[in-house]
Amino acid sequence: AWMLASTALVLLQTPATGLAQAGLVRRKNALSLLAQSMAGMAIGSVLWYAIGFSLAFGESHGGVIGGLEFAFLHGLPLGSCLSMAPTIPAVLYVSYQMVFACMVGPIIVGSWCERMGMSAACMFFVIWPILVYYPIAHWVWHPDGWLKHGGASDFAGGTVIHGTTGVAGLIVALFLEKRKKFEQLAESAHNIPLCVLGVTLIWFCWYSFNAGSALRANE
Repeated sequence: AWMLASTALVLLQTPATGLAQAGLVRRKNALSLLAQSMAGMAIGSVLWYAIGFSLAFGESHGGVIGGLEFAFLHGLPLGSCLSMAPTIPAVLYVSYQMVFACMVGPIIVGSWCERMGMSAACMFFVIWPILVYYPIAHWVWHPDGWLKHGGASDFAGGTVIHGTTGVAGLIVALFLEKRKKFEQLAESAHNIPLCVLGVTLIWFCWYSFNAGSALRANE
């Protein structure tokens, strides 16, 4: 029950991130930014069930990437437990990891706000996790990942989620051109209460983000 609640609360962090970001941009771009966050969540969740979980937690190939034996959850013992999550059913572990995976794209949205359209954003939401997030999740979280074997420890995504999205956001911000007349937009935040609401929800749900990573309620 605790892991189901944790999964739901972590999922809420993604639209909450969209609210926080939408409140900090000009009114005409708020809906676009929020729509991109929701699109990232939708694409990320489908992609995770299709190939993401298998690439991150499937049978390891040299500690670099998983195979496709669990693509579309085929062959996964949904009602049983996996060795990496012995306290909860496999289907719940897949879902808990999914809410992390569908969060990473929307986190990066803030780095290109008002500078990238929906079509380009959707392409990013598909390509970036396959090239970056899934392999690094395998390296760090899979029992046979090469960084895991090297002693790497990441309890709740400090490296796999926040490290990768932070670097990606910086690269995207440097790659894209600056917004025109940016100096004149210093007071462009159109709805600070909306931003505060989003940040408050992120803060509240963070307790399940970390506590849920124990995969049980007694630790």
